[in-house]
Amino acid sequence: MNKEDINENKEDDILEEEIKQIFKKSKNNYGSRKIKKELEKKG
Repeated sequence: MNKEDINENKEDDILEEEIKQIFKKSKNNYGSRKIKKELEKKG
């Protein structure tokens, strides 16, 4: 594994955690479109 792979894995982990938080805040109600909009709001 090189540095780029490690950084990409960390970014994936962060994104996954953000998605889980958004989904949990929506009381497990948001679908992929709403989650995507919430992520776009965060930047």
